[in-house]
Formats: sequence, structure tokens, C-alpha cells
Amino acid sequence: MTQRSPSAASSRRSAWEAALGDAVDRLHPRIREYVRPVPAGCVGRGSGTFTTAGCRRAWLTPAFWLAAYSGIAFPEFERDVPFTIENRADARGAIRASRTLGFSSRTRTMTDRVRPARGGGAIDAIGRGGCVETKLEAHVRDGALCLTSRDVRVRVASLWFAVPRALRPTITLVERWDDRVGRQHVDLRVALPRIGTVYGYAGHFDYRIERNETV
Repeated sequence: MTQRSPSAASSRRSAWEAALGDAVDRLHPRIREYVRPVPAGCVGRGSGTFTTAGCRRAWLTPAFWLAAYSGIAFPEFERDVPFTIENRADARGAIRASRTLGFSSRTRTMTDRVRPARGGGAIDAIGRGGCVETKLEAHVRDGALCLTSRDVRVRVASLWFAVPRALRPTITLVERWDDRVGRQHVDLRVALPRIGTVYGYAGHFDYRIERNETV
């Protein structure tokens, strides 16, 4: 495991640190380490298993096939899905993440880029080219990083359109440290108004900072 140098860790704030402000001090030490900037020349890599992952409403499968085309979400639903994650940071504090899920029929990859938002919170640009953006509010609960979406907009060609409240999905994400098993746990859920949870994943993983040999 590559150790962070003090200068690399403190020279800039990550998007999550900027969104949390002073609340970052209330994170569990292992989650606080996770949200810090990945040092230049390094990559954060994790691997684990999702207990469940994918689309939870069969009748929405066609819509999720369209989402899969842009690497936003996927139509499959399975249990015990192996996955990997890679996090990289840029000089502006943005976090670029790539998650690869090993479904039984195929491998799926989703990407996103999280950047600090003006006035607090963070903006998550999801999918190839960041064609979906959501404003996230961040807070700490019992040492866990908790995120909740507020506004959602989509890009069609070069134009952005806000998703109306009546149709707007709510995204929640909880990153916590599980002392019982000594591993990090992630739980993401996407819910639609009057329908409930339609998509998500949850499971444990191990995470480390490594030298990026491709740099």
C-alpha cells in the first residue's frame, strides 16, 4: 500500500472534503482517509462484492438498457456481484471514479466525476461525457459519509434540461466503515416518486492507494 505524503494529502481538498466542511472531522478515520484527495501519480483501488446490484423493477428494464448505453446504470439484477473501483483526483479537487461490476452475463462499467459545487455540496456528473448531473448534499451520520441528491438535470446534444420534481429520482449514498468485519461498506439507492427504490447496490470492499503505473 502506498502511503500518502503529508504535502500530498494537505495541499488541496477533495470534492467531498469541500462539501462537508468542518463536518469532515466527524467521519470515521477510515472513511476520512477515503475522502481525502488521491495523491498525484497514484490511484485509489478497491475490490469487493455487492450483496445485491442492479435494477429492482423488471418493468423498468428497457429504460435501464438505455442508461447502460451511456454507462449510467444497468438493467441486470443479481446477488453476490464482484466489483472493482478506481478513484483518481485532479488539481481542482474533482474525483473521477470508475466502477466495474462482474454480472454473470457481462461486465458493466459506470463512470462519474464529482466536483465541488458553488455554495456548498457537490456536483456528480454521471456516465460517459457526464450527460446526467445531480447536486448532492453531504453530511456525516455516526461516522459515515451520507449523500442525498437534490436537483437533477440531463444533457441532450448541447442543451441541459432540469428533471421536474414529479419525475426526479432521489439518489442516496452511504459510505461507512464496518468495524464488525473491518471493511468499508457502500450502499447506493435510486428512488422514483410514488414508486420507491428502482436501482441500487450495496456491499463491502477493501480500498488502498497505489502508484499508478500508467502515469
